[in-house]
Amino acid sequence: MTRPTSTSIVLALTVFLAFSLEAAPPKKSPLTPREALALKNVSKEKLKSAFKDFLKEAADQKYPTPLSLSIRIRLINRFCEHPFFEADTGFKIEWLKNVREHMTMLVSIQTQKRMCKIAGSKKEYAANDAEFNTIKDKLEQLMKHPARVDPKRLQAIRKKALSIRLAIRKKLAASGWTPPPEEKHSSQPPPSPTTPPKTNNGVRSHRSKKGGNG
Repeated sequence: MTRPTSTSIVLALTVFLAFSLEAAPPKKSPLTPREALALKNVSKEKLKSAFKDFLKEAADQKYPTPLSLSIRIRLINRFCEHPFFEADTGFKIEWLKNVREHMTMLVSIQTQKRMCKIAGSKKEYAANDAEFNTIKDKLEQLMKHPARVDPKRLQAIRKKALSIRLAIRKKLAASGWTPPPEEKHSSQPPPSPTTPPKTNNGVRSHRSKKGGNG
């Protein structure tokens, strides 16, 4: 039987070390989910964008499904869970929860409307449609006039938020943990086309949209 050469031993060790490094699990973050969430500022622009998208989908009552509206509610839920929502935005958390409640009601009514349409219940559909529009108007007013935190209280909670965030950052720095790079496409939906596709003769086609409340 032939003895392994020094070269073969080195190659075997190299392969073993490489496999061990690849198989090693990633280092876990030292922060709790709430601490990690606290370090992220609540962007007013993202909040307004979520509202705008929800109303846009709700207004087009012929096509949106309850699921598509629920996606926006899940985003609002994240805002509601944020420990420093009031400090970052200056808006009362009670106001945001009220907005979420009206959104939830619209999703529920939209489900009933679709069921009425399938069953052919025109009278019930009309009643649900009227209720839908009434709540939608209330939601729009809530979003146009957000309830703001008292200036003195806002100053105090912002000071507290800053102190807590500094403590979390010190904890993170002391651990030596580095977060993995985030994939850019994971948090953003694919861009929607802004121009209609071209036909075979090079002329852009425009499909007419039919009106109606569905």
